[in-house]
Amino acid sequence: MRGSKPGPKRLKGLLPPEIVVEHKTGTGSSAGDYCAATNDIGIVNLPQKKGALAICVYLKAATASLAARERTIAMVARAAYDHWTQ
Repeated sequence: MRGSKPGPKRLKGLLPPEIVVEHKTGTGSSAGDYCAATNDIGIVNLPQKKGALAICVYLKAATASLAARERTIAMVARAAYDHWTQ
């Protein structure tokens, strides 16, 4: 999962570039403005030997753009990262 290429703007999107994220993305079927699911699940390796954070974000039945959905996932990951590294 460390080498996963899809979804660089999801869990990894707002994290510092040196943070290792092992993740697997998923995107459901879409039609027009509707997307059945936009997901990312993974492990965020925290700095300074603080351990790792397991995180999954699932967006269901979204009508926002792909960019907005990916940004939402990134914001959730960043909030969790900030909490556990303070």
